Amino acid sequence: MLITFISDYLWILAMLMTSPLIVTMGLSLSIPLALLGDTLFKHQVKDFVYWCGAILVLVGFTIVNLRTDGPSVYERDSNREDVDD
Repeated sequence: MLITFISDYLWILAMLMTSPLIVTMGLSLSIPLALLGDTLFKHQVKDFVYWCGAILVLVGFTIVNLRTDGPSVYERDSNREDVDD
């Protein structure tokens, strides 16, 4: 019960610090980490398709994080100056 409480608490804190999309994509990183853990600790080599899926998850997480680093639409609109004058 304590582990579940701590996990949910940290998940809520992460959502408050970033966004729900980033946190949910971060949770999906357990897929490539589990695959890596199986390979390193259990010596279970998975198929090429599993590795392709893990790479796609990593690429998706990277793309989402790169897209959210730039200024938001609201910040760009508020910094615009009226050039019609």
